[in-house]
Amino acid sequence: MATRGQDISRFFINYRKYIIFIGIALAIQFFLAIRVVLLPGSWDISGDGSKGPSYTRIQGSQKNVETLQNVKPNVDVSDSISPQNTAAPVKKTLPDLNSSLVTLDAGSLTFVPECNITLKDSISAINRAKTQACKDEIANISCEITNDVLYTKRLPRYCSNKETIYGRYLGCFKDNPKDRILSGHLTLFKDKNSHQICIDLCLQSGFQYAGLQYGVECFCGNSKPSSNFKIDNEKCSMKCPLEELTSFIEPALLKSWNGNCGGYFAMDVFETGVFQDYELNNKIVGLDGRMEDGRLAEKPARTVRIVFFLTLNGRSARQVFRLIKALFHERHFFYIHIDSRQDYLYRELLSLTRILPNNVRFMKNRRATIWGGASLLTVLLSGMKDLVTNADEWNWEWDYVINLSESDFPLKSTEKLEAFLSHNKGRNFVKSHGRDVQKFIQKQGLDKTFYECEHRMWRVADRKLPSGILIDGGSDWIALHRDFVEYVIKSDDPLVAGLKTVFKYTLLPAESFFHTVLRNSNHCRTFVDNNLHVTNWKRKLGCKCQYRNVVDWCGCSPNDFKLTDWNRLQLAETRLLFFGRKFEAIVNQEIINKMEIWLYPERFEPYYPTMDRFWLSLYHYHDIFPKADDTLVTLGRSLARVAARNFAAKYDCKVVQNQEDNFVDQEEIAQLVEMTAYNHDDKFQGILVRFKTSIARQANIEGVPEVFTVHLEAWFGIKDQTTFAPWSQKNAKYRSRIQDISIGTDYDQKEQIFRNFARSIGPFSEPILIYNIVLDEPFNVTAVFIDPSNIVQAVQNSTTEVASGTTTNFVKPVLRTPLQPGNWTVKVLSLDGYLLAELKMLVLPLEFYQGKKISVSNSKLINLFPTDENTLDERNFDTQHETLLQDWIDTLVSEFYQVQDFCLESEQNHLLVSSLKTDATKDVSEGQSKSLKIDQGSMDHMETSVCSHSQWSSLFPDPKSSITGIDSETGFLLP
Repeated sequence: MATRGQDISRFFINYRKYIIFIGIALAIQFFLAIRVVLLPGSWDISGDGSKGPSYTRIQGSQKNVETLQNVKPNVDVSDSISPQNTAAPVKKTLPDLNSSLVTLDAGSLTFVPECNITLKDSISAINRAKTQACKDEIANISCEITNDVLYTKRLPRYCSNKETIYGRYLGCFKDNPKDRILSGHLTLFKDKNSHQICIDLCLQSGFQYAGLQYGVECFCGNSKPSSNFKIDNEKCSMKCPLEELTSFIEPALLKSWNGNCGGYFAMDVFETGVFQDYELNNKIVGLDGRMEDGRLAEKPARTVRIVFFLTLNGRSARQVFRLIKALFHERHFFYIHIDSRQDYLYRELLSLTRILPNNVRFMKNRRATIWGGASLLTVLLSGMKDLVTNADEWNWEWDYVINLSESDFPLKSTEKLEAFLSHNKGRNFVKSHGRDVQKFIQKQGLDKTFYECEHRMWRVADRKLPSGILIDGGSDWIALHRDFVEYVIKSDDPLVAGLKTVFKYTLLPAESFFHTVLRNSNHCRTFVDNNLHVTNWKRKLGCKCQYRNVVDWCGCSPNDFKLTDWNRLQLAETRLLFFGRKFEAIVNQEIINKMEIWLYPERFEPYYPTMDRFWLSLYHYHDIFPKADDTLVTLGRSLARVAARNFAAKYDCKVVQNQEDNFVDQEEIAQLVEMTAYNHDDKFQGILVRFKTSIARQANIEGVPEVFTVHLEAWFGIKDQTTFAPWSQKNAKYRSRIQDISIGTDYDQKEQIFRNFARSIGPFSEPILIYNIVLDEPFNVTAVFIDPSNIVQAVQNSTTEVASGTTTNFVKPVLRTPLQPGNWTVKVLSLDGYLLAELKMLVLPLEFYQGKKISVSNSKLINLFPTDENTLDERNFDTQHETLLQDWIDTLVSEFYQVQDFCLESEQNHLLVSSLKTDATKDVSEGQSKSLKIDQGSMDHMETSVCSHSQWSSLFPDPKSSITGIDSETGFLLP
């Protein structure tokens, strides 16, 4: 029998490899622990696990200690803290993009770069970019960063004051761990703390004073230490980890400083040159024309003239007209930039140059802008240059420029705005972020280099911002005085030039550029922390990283105001707030109506028929950009054909190609002009389709048909495709709480609506099911997606979103594309398997693919059509395929969309059609495609009228969004 000693020996022999490995691991951990604690003085690191990391500072054998919660020792600026209670971050970084792409394919560039590109973000961006030009540009920028030539390391600051001087030493002061003498910000610099670094950090953060303590600590604050706490300089005896070789501080200002970095609860305090003028905002003249002390301000020499700089996107021309109408007075001007991809909006607004030639100008050099892009700042600077350069030629004697978007709307009358700016002429109104600057820099991505190409902001590399200046930012909606605008545009000083370079490669540059220039220039005393805007932030809904398709970052967007926000908006009446955002008539027009009638009750008829109606253009055949969606065009052309047949049948006619003696030709029976989403009382009513068609009837003895070309608009409603399960004891607890189930695409999580108003779903779409909960706490469901072949393609549980008292659940299935065209079934089940509802989902076959008529080969792959090519005549193969495909599409569309009404675009067409005899008894399917039947009963009640007399029509007069001219007596626009 083996002895105990032999057992132990055998154990070590058998497991010696593991024992050696564990020993090495313990030795490494011990070594690292020693490295961590070897700081100046001695450190005892501890943490209770609930409050996060902490450390205690010990001097020799002293027992009194100070604990700084939530601080990591040995950290740089990026790990700094602030004792202030900061708001929730606006932006969040995304995980590393394509972290596996760590090597650069040498063949991906057309040149040999000037450096070895090793930056991970740069490599990821180059590998993901699609165009060669974009790849090469990112590579060049990466090399400029690597070679340290892209940015100026230090910029001058011209904002001088008599109160504080950059770098002036105030002395050594005794600090109190329970009541810090500088309490604004703390950063630990293990290896590189110095007076220059600390002062620059506090200056960058906007603090008046910087303090060095315990060798590695840098404190910032705005309260000057009391002279009662001043102690002998010998108490500040700890050496700085880094000895500055270059100092930008005048030696005379450091005369009494001993060159150390504070001591044990002893702080060397310096001025940063920043002066927080807390009385500045109090000097603002209020809405009543009085100063803060109640004295009546002097009457302005003249009323200011304002340029409203509109940067517009989207298709909501009516809302833009309404915005201009609400702001307009002949004293003021409108300078308009429209995204270069928005042809429809540009065409619609061009009429303003004819109606208001002295007050409206368009930016000629239009750009494509994206959320967060450098192009936004480029547009603002280019437009301001235009305003400064051409003011005399245009006879625009302006004083202020205020930038607005299509989603802004005034909260006060223009008269009140001009009176306020006239009393405060010379001030510049921008909104600061209101949180710790170092956190703002990180959350905003200012410490990263970005580059815009391919309509995307690519993250290229980390960076260090130039020192020597204060960094500020917040909102990109601003109100700037002409003096400052001219300085920004005309100046070639190092500050402006350097900041233009920095912000050329910055995410969301317009949110920080003007703030930072203003706070560091000679115009710094004109800064007012108020951009005259109130923004509807609901971060639980608005921060959904919804811009990841255009930027390597995670961003937020404000919500639309709705009628439920009315009380909040009324509170702005007594505050210095003149604009609100966002307003969006397609989401909620009632709040805009209420606001406008409140501002200008004498201008509007509140009960005019279109006050509660809104139209949003979805497609127009003149549009080149943006490229029309293939599914939307397929749907629109089908609706036009269905409407043409219904209309012709109503008058005992046939649809024909627009050529003599040439009857039904499927391709030309209806020419799609425009598609419009139609809302009434803020509820979606359907799709309006404008089209041109030719109809014919047998009219003479010889049988020669009379052919008439008519221009119509048809109103289509979307049929309800939801069937709720019968009530039962098992499903009752769910059925009573679930409502409004629908399926669509382009789901906006922020507003909880589908942005695809036409509900056009194609083979490459990503459908989403949403439903609302009305009682108690939310609950999840299971959605089963079944294709037209009765095969289950996805089973997915829902995701719940709760915000502002509403609960919306959505299901985003993982479906393989292309989706099989046809009629899908979606079953909604409780998690315990009880059927709650069943929906039909139309996946449209594509008539167009990549902007062109789909080929037979692509149709077979995407549409799975034709199923049997042998049934087609080889001599007329393409034409037969197109005819059969259109018949199939029209049959499917007729199952989901129904004609509600028609109207004729002109009086001439109306007179012509009125002469046609209606014969409701005729078999209207005669002469039509055999697969298409017309619901004649639904047509009989319709009296086809002129569109200008049909309240639902997009051609019905809409005074609230129409601009016809200037009232010569008042200077406002005609009602």
